Amino acid sequence: MRPVLRSALFLSTVSVAVAACNDGPKPAPTAPVRAPGGINASLALTCDINTLRSNAKAYVGPYNSDAISTIIGNMQKVSGDFAAMTPLGFDGLARLAVVRGDPTLKKSGATAAQGAAVVTSFLGCMNVGAIPDSFPTHIVAAMGSGGMFEVPTGSTPVYSRGETPFWGAQPETGATWASSTNKRFLMYGFKIEYDKDNGGVLDPVLNNATSLNGFEYKTLPVIGTTSTTLAAFNPQVTIGICDIAAPSSARIYHSGAVLAGKTITCASPAPVLASVDAPVGGFASVAWLARKALSVFAPQPLNATALVVGIAGGRGELSPTAAVLATLTPTFVSQPTNGFVGKPIVGTAGPVSVLVKSAAGTLYRNIQVTISVANNSGTNVAASGAVATTGNDGVALFPNLTVNKAGGYTLTASTSLDAGLTGSKVSDLFNVQNKK
Repeated sequence: MRPVLRSALFLSTVSVAVAACNDGPKPAPTAPVRAPGGINASLALTCDINTLRSNAKAYVGPYNSDAISTIIGNMQKVSGDFAAMTPLGFDGLARLAVVRGDPTLKKSGATAAQGAAVVTSFLGCMNVGAIPDSFPTHIVAAMGSGGMFEVPTGSTPVYSRGETPFWGAQPETGATWASSTNKRFLMYGFKIEYDKDNGGVLDPVLNNATSLNGFEYKTLPVIGTTSTTLAAFNPQVTIGICDIAAPSSARIYHSGAVLAGKTITCASPAPVLASVDAPVGGFASVAWLARKALSVFAPQPLNATALVVGIAGGRGELSPTAAVLATLTPTFVSQPTNGFVGKPIVGTAGPVSVLVKSAAGTLYRNIQVTISVANNSGTNVAASGAVATTGNDGVALFPNLTVNKAGGYTLTASTSLDAGLTGSKVSDLFNVQNKK
């Protein structure tokens, strides 16, 4: 991904209570300590409390009275004990996320790069598994305008900040972030040029008036593969976009597939970012419908793997995502031919088969297709073997489709991704005769 780094002027109206503390006498300075073997293996980091404190002072406005000062002090007391420092580090990252959105807490003039330096300093003192080599660039984008930086907790949704439309993520209804992973993690993300970085997307992408028409979600520890600290989200997580002029056909495109619709809770007002820099480019020139949320996705089982990460593409982390104008177009790729009562109907190319794709060519995998049979007067007749699921090629096969009454018929292939996105197609006419 090539994130676009930008910043903008936004003010937060949220008041945040902070723990009283000071930057008084400290234990003796701690020498830099490298994380234990196997930790932060991809990106070499060291744990240096003095550097962490210095970076935090450059980003946090009232550092001496902010809770982050106490957190760093407590980390110094257990310096070298990564098991003890890791939960404190997550406390520090969570506090940093609060500071990022509040101009009364963030130091005047502090930049996304300075915030990213604080993040990296914390991570050097934490056990979060291997950190991707791309992290230094990506975390600057995440800390900037339009980026996401949160330590999820409870069932509270998390959002990108500073621009609209804005992207979000939340646990499924009734679930919590803890039940999804059983461990704390950092979720970060940034807007991307989806068309440019993911050439496989075929359906029309919303926000195409701007290059920043997609979003990439990431986590630390990386979630979703057996080689990482955390397993895939279970229950699954819903992701989506808010404050966007979204027609009823709008859906989320993820891991090479259009996903089934689900509603996401949108923050109101839109989450803001404390910054002093002027806005550069972005979505400001696009007219958005106020408070309109795009229906977004938790996938059906096996459908495109959606948010069960680490399967499609083997990324082991949340994949790039875009909002698209979706269509559902079933097509008979093997039309029915004349046959006999009680015998499987043979198609023009093997068994009767139906390809399910969008008008632009995106395949729908693992989606159910149902065949109905109608006679010449339009009356449905009973059939067996009439339900199948599409494979990785988007094709559903019906090798055992049979009709038990002679006559002239057409087939109708019907399918739906969700209640709002359906499609059907009528076959050519064919005849069924009584057995010889």
